[in-house]
Amino acid sequence: MMRQVLWSATLMVAVLVLVGCERAGASPPSPAQPSASVPAAPSAPAPAAPADTKAKEPSAVNPTTPKRDWSEIVKTPGAEVATLALGCFWSPEEEFRKVKGVIDTEVGYTGGNTKNPTYKDVCTDTTGHAEALQIVFDPKVITYDEILDLFWQMHDPTQIDRQGPDVGTQYRTAIFTTNDAQQKSAKASKERWQKQFKKPIATEIVKLEVFYPAEEYHQRYWEKRGGGSCKVGH
Repeated sequence: MMRQVLWSATLMVAVLVLVGCERAGASPPSPAQPSASVPAAPSAPAPAAPADTKAKEPSAVNPTTPKRDWSEIVKTPGAEVATLALGCFWSPEEEFRKVKGVIDTEVGYTGGNTKNPTYKDVCTDTTGHAEALQIVFDPKVITYDEILDLFWQMHDPTQIDRQGPDVGTQYRTAIFTTNDAQQKSAKASKERWQKQFKKPIATEIVKLEVFYPAEEYHQRYWEKRGGGSCKVGH
């Protein structure tokens, strides 16, 4: 009887051990692995567009700026014309257009030997031309002498073949006269204004031969586009 009890107890222990071993050996359910969310790499900023270095060729002309027949404008009854060179012609044209008595303006090239020069031709510094400004004005409102007074104040007439950062004979200072009266007035004005400068005035006073209007995109440039450099490649 005792043997049967011991045999039964031994059998039960064996079963329990076997069950325990099976449970212990069972692989636990794997916990759900959270999907690793890899942050997207920040996109690199788009490279900045290169600066438009060819400043004097705007992509479009302001359509509100009317075309002008300059040959007719210079014939305005009672009007006179002053032709001046004082560096890059953009800024002087803009300033003179604000002056009471100025009827119209035109920028162009004069003083050289090349016929019908382009802006790029002039920028080679081989044509002899200067960037110049023609001003049609009403002498009853503003006189030629007063135009010259503004001329001396708008630039540094003591600089030779340059104005500020713009260097070359095309940026020289000059007064191109159309008659003896203008020639006399220009010389007297230069002598009078010399007293205002410590250095000698470099402005040349010469007779106007031919004035070549600049390309249309240069006319009233600041009115069309605003600002900019005066040299190709800037």
